[in-house]
Amino acid sequence: MFCPKCATQNMDNARFCRACGADISLVPVALTGRRPETPAVLDEEEEETRASRRRRRRREKKPATYAKAFENLGVGAAFLIISLVVALAVPSGRFWWFWLLIPTFACFGEGIGQLIQLRRELPRGADAALSQAELSSSHTAGELPAPRNTSEMMAPPPSVTEGTTRHLSTKDRG
Repeated sequence: MFCPKCATQNMDNARFCRACGADISLVPVALTGRRPETPAVLDEEEEETRASRRRRRRREKKPATYAKAFENLGVGAAFLIISLVVALAVPSGRFWWFWLLIPTFACFGEGIGQLIQLRRELPRGADAALSQAELSSSHTAGELPAPRNTSEMMAPPPSVTEGTTRHLSTKDRG
């Protein structure tokens, strides 16, 4: 099978072109004019592989952020308010309102855990160093900041050829 984008020959069952990376999975469908038959039932090994991948993704923890920590604390507070409203306002709520405390404490625990984890990740004395840097860098209202070297802050050229041309033209001058 040939890639319609770059004309590189690929294996018949390839999904992507080995040269340009284009999606060539639909090329056989276009050539034959009919869709390939897919098995209705997955074999057991493939199903187990998919299930293990799903479990692995669930187990992998995403890094803690302050936004996620405060989001969890907010959701926990919302569950707490809802459970109290159910207990006080819903007639049959006094029998099951306490079940809403499970997600409440789960969210509170997750948020507090993330805050503790983020606090541990801060280097020792970072708060003191930050406040000292803020105090020392403050300047009076009439004073201008020190001039900076802006020659290194050039924007990258829009294309490779323009950058190469610019680079070669500076060498020719010198």
